[in-house]
Amino acid sequence: MSTCHIEQQRVHASQARWSSVLSNLDLNAAMAPVQNGHPGHYNDADGLQVGNVGLSIDEQRSHFTLWALMGSPLLISTDLGAISAESLRILTAAEIIAVNQDALGLQGARVGPPANASAAGEVWAKRLDGGDLAVVLFIRRGAGPADVALELSTLPVVAATWTARD
Repeated sequence: MSTCHIEQQRVHASQARWSSVLSNLDLNAAMAPVQNGHPGHYNDADGLQVGNVGLSIDEQRSHFTLWALMGSPLLISTDLGAISAESLRILTAAEIIAVNQDALGLQGARVGPPANASAAGEVWAKRLDGGDLAVVLFIRRGAGPADVALELSTLPVVAATWTARD
C-alpha cells in the first residue's frame, strides 16, 4: 500500500458525517428509558465531532446541543490545537454544558414529531433539577429556515405560564 493511499484513508476516516450524527442521535434516543430508569447511568451517544472536518457550524451547534440534552458524555474527538474559534465557542458554551451536567441526570427525548415524520422540525425536551425544562427546536433535514411547531401539551412539564428565551 502506498503512502499516498494510507494518507487518503486517514483523512477520509477522520471526517465527520451528518448522517452518522443523526444515526447516533436516533439510536441513543431509543435508549432514554435505560438512562432515565437507572440513576447514575449515562448512555454514550458517541464522541463529539465538533471541530472535525465535514460538519457545518450549524450542524456542529445542533450536534453539541443534542448530545448535551441527552446527557451523553461530552467526549471531544478533535485536535484542540487546530480547532476554529467558532467550534471552540460551541464546545465551551456554559449554558449548554449546564444542561448536560444537570443534577437530575435525565436524558432528554424527542417529544414531537417523530424523526420519520414529514415535518422538517423536531422538538426535544429534558426535565431539569428545580422544575426547569430545556427544549431544543431542531431542524433535521435540508438547509435554511423551517417552521417548527411547539405544542406545550407535549412537554414533560405542565405549567400555568411559560417563559422562553433563546
